[in-house]
Amino acid sequence: MSWYSSFLDQLDNENTILEKLSAKAAGNGFSVSSELISSWKITAREVHRLKSLLDSSQNTSNEVGVVFEYEIARRSKRIDLVILYKSLVFCVEFKTGQEDISLQNLRQVEEYALDLRDFHLKSKEKIIIPILATGLQTSRTTVKLDSLKVNTVGINNLSESIIDSVISLNSDDKTNLQDWINSPYKPTPNIIEAAKSLYINNTVADIANYGSVNLTQTVDEVQRVIEVSKKENLRSIIFITGVPGSGKTLAGLEALHKIRNLENEGAVFVSGNGPLVEILREAIAINQSELQKISITEARRQMSTLIDHAYKWRNYYLNNTKEIPPEHILLFDEAQRAWTKDRLTSWSSRQGERVEMSEPEAFLKIMERVSDWSVVVCLVGGGQEINTGEEGLSEWGEALEQLTIWKINTSPKVLDETENQSMQLYENKKSIPKDINISNNLHLEMNVRSPRAEKLNNFVDSILQNNIEQAKINLPSKFEYPIYLTRDLKEAKDTLRQISSGRYGLLASSQARRLRAFGVETNLLRSESGNAQPNWFLKDENDIRSSYSLEIPATEYDCQGLEIDYGLVAWGGDTYFDESTGNWVVRKFKGTKWQLMRSEIDFQYGLNRYRVLLTRSRKGMVIFVPKGDNKQTTNKEFYDGTFNLLKSLGLEIV
Repeated sequence: MSWYSSFLDQLDNENTILEKLSAKAAGNGFSVSSELISSWKITAREVHRLKSLLDSSQNTSNEVGVVFEYEIARRSKRIDLVILYKSLVFCVEFKTGQEDISLQNLRQVEEYALDLRDFHLKSKEKIIIPILATGLQTSRTTVKLDSLKVNTVGINNLSESIIDSVISLNSDDKTNLQDWINSPYKPTPNIIEAAKSLYINNTVADIANYGSVNLTQTVDEVQRVIEVSKKENLRSIIFITGVPGSGKTLAGLEALHKIRNLENEGAVFVSGNGPLVEILREAIAINQSELQKISITEARRQMSTLIDHAYKWRNYYLNNTKEIPPEHILLFDEAQRAWTKDRLTSWSSRQGERVEMSEPEAFLKIMERVSDWSVVVCLVGGGQEINTGEEGLSEWGEALEQLTIWKINTSPKVLDETENQSMQLYENKKSIPKDINISNNLHLEMNVRSPRAEKLNNFVDSILQNNIEQAKINLPSKFEYPIYLTRDLKEAKDTLRQISSGRYGLLASSQARRLRAFGVETNLLRSESGNAQPNWFLKDENDIRSSYSLEIPATEYDCQGLEIDYGLVAWGGDTYFDESTGNWVVRKFKGTKWQLMRSEIDFQYGLNRYRVLLTRSRKGMVIFVPKGDNKQTTNKEFYDGTFNLLKSLGLEIV
């Protein structure tokens, strides 16, 4: 949790401190730059000066602890220097090469202090003093920000400022350095309550709409399992299923919101879908900031307590094997995308920490650390695995065969052999435990009046399964879900703008690299800096960063689990229909050439990319298929077959 720590009376010399910091940085995979070394030298010098001043004024150096590069648990941040003395916690950020006191730097140190206050158990009820130490500043000032007052001092005056507080303190507290360093992540009740309030009148429904008729029954069933698990001290796992647009994500968020006594039981919503996490956080934070008249920064901090990246949550507890999650309830979105044992082992080995288990096994074992009882809620949608190492629910089934302590509560869909293979929990029916609880309420049924009719999902499945006659039957009517087809990009954009009565945007496969030749540049959104994906989904039509501009497409990675009202799907040559064989062909563009994907899993990933793209629009869509040309990488044969297939299904040509 820290790169170096010591009581002042046991402090190493400056060179030894630098050696230990460098070794720790290298061990954590960080490159040690000359700027970082320079900053450490200044920090070590000032800490030694503080020791000298304390030794000459009073004998307290054995009670003052210093912590260099402190990593705040589950917050992915490091504080330059923390100084501990009894009930005081000095949170110091150095800006060695800067003379000015910028608002950005002030907010940085304020946020560190707030993270300690709200998420760090051993800092609870401590006096936290944020300090910004800059290069040439001479006077000591205090700046009032949104939540805290931040002290600003020149680096050469830092020790004197701290000594003033130490000498004047009248406290019987003890400085327990190691306890503070090893403090667990524990959101305070006030931050949990603030996060819960974010759900009131929020805008999440605009980007993760649902059309299920039994969402309330599903949430009630989750609540029932939680109450039973708590009462009987059980380890329970729940599998909720539903087609795209049925509301799985919102079911999880709704359950999270309704969990009673959340400050005591604890719950966290995690997802391996990075854009989904960022966009959900941002959507709710924007709304809360406006409703409650608080800063967007504070709203984002509050939201981060309930919605987190799956890999960050997982890695923290795998790397800290003695840490116990404060949450009794874990909601895992898109659980079918959890990593296999081979994928997690390979990835962890490259990070220097070899973990020989699948991601489902890792999450279950982590939740077994929680005292008395725990519940894992898995939100499942089949046919949307798009990354190497994602092989559906069977990894969860294998983990549960080993970890028999878990009581299984599930939708019947994960036991149905007629379902997509990625939706099947057990490859062998004999593995199904006899005490499994099967509930129809755990499958989200679609409302036939929903703008996202289930017929669309069946239509897309039929196309990608090469079941042409069934696709014709499943094609939604123009009145319930209009779908237009064109070979002209300008016409496609004009048509989309004409039919849209809500948010619209451009969508394209991440592997459709040669769409560049036809005016569509893929993967730009992921490479943009800042809040590119939240901006695309949330900004209005007057903002060029928004989806309305139709300039930058969202790929399957950007939009999976999210929705817009109307989409323009640009169909590339990475997955095309070969008229000569009557089959789909899946490829990837590498270097200057297309490469055929021959393995079954890579072929399925290619189809799933378009399954995601074709099910992102809740009210209607336009499909653009380029005409192609006679060049090797953009030959018309890569596009004509797809266009002719879609045309034969009855799509309206524009």
